[in-house]
Amino acid sequence: MPELQPEDVVILHPGDTVTVPGKVIQGGGRVSQFSLRKYMKQVPKYIGDQVYPFTKIASGHLHIQPR
Repeated sequence: MPELQPEDVVILHPGDTVTVPGKVIQGGGRVSQFSLRKYMKQVPKYIGDQVYPFTKIASGHLHIQPR
């Protein structure tokens, strides 16, 4: 499988796991991620927000552009 390029777009749905760092370029929703205190929490994500690997899409649909 070819590697992702910066101009690629990854579309994520509820239940999907983010595998690359990137930026939301379309859509919105909530992701489950660990806080600094190691607690899982749901964080809203909108256009322009950063997403991080190993977070899971809890709701909504996100279009991510890899960094």
